[in-house]
Amino acid sequence: MSRPLDGKVEQTSRPEGGTAGPTLGQADYRPRSPALLDRFLRNWNRLSLERRFLIAAALSVGLSMLTLGYWIEKQIRSGWLQGMGETGAVYLEAILSPHLQGLATSSELTEAQRTAIASLLVDTRLSRRVAMIKVWSKDGELLFSTGPTAPGERLEPELLQRVRNGNVRVDVEIDQRGQHGPVQKSLLEVYAPMYKSGTRDVIAIGEFYEFSRALETEIIRVKYATWFLIFNVALVISLLLFVTVKR
Repeated sequence: MSRPLDGKVEQTSRPEGGTAGPTLGQADYRPRSPALLDRFLRNWNRLSLERRFLIAAALSVGLSMLTLGYWIEKQIRSGWLQGMGETGAVYLEAILSPHLQGLATSSELTEAQRTAIASLLVDTRLSRRVAMIKVWSKDGELLFSTGPTAPGERLEPELLQRVRNGNVRVDVEIDQRGQHGPVQKSLLEVYAPMYKSGTRDVIAIGEFYEFSRALETEIIRVKYATWFLIFNVALVISLLLFVTVKR
């Protein structure tokens, strides 16, 4: 409605389609988020104690078990990888080390040694398990590889120091470029120290890529078994708590 004011007409503006709600700065203005929170609290308070407890217990137990499950899965996978890598390193050292004894007095491999190492992956049992072998010097320089390499490739100082101290390093690599077959494969990348015969003196560092088909299958089996157990434990805990409160 309009009314005259000093010969002029004062217009009262209203938005089309209804009355305008309170805006920022007005006394009855309330942000949308607190309004949603109030609505949630009202609905929450209408629930019985049993239902509120069941929801809270399910969320707390579920999140706890989810965190525990991921942690256990990570530990199992890490343990399996390290164990398989160390087993493979011992096996490879027994086969590779005899061809590296010349590095105790020399910084290079002879042609005969290179040929002998390359022949390890030609129609042998090892070739069905190992995709590629690299030999590094104690200083981290690449001496020999049975596969393609980048020019000037060197080991990282941290990795080099760790292996020279007698530790085995295990990583997982996906063969995305198809260097070791027509399809992508998951490979174990293992770095292991090579010792001088009869001593614990490191004369070289061996790197090999091991096919991990059996390992991946075993990890998946253990993963599903672990999650199945955790799910059942969480379900039993939630039901026991619910029955206790209901009684």
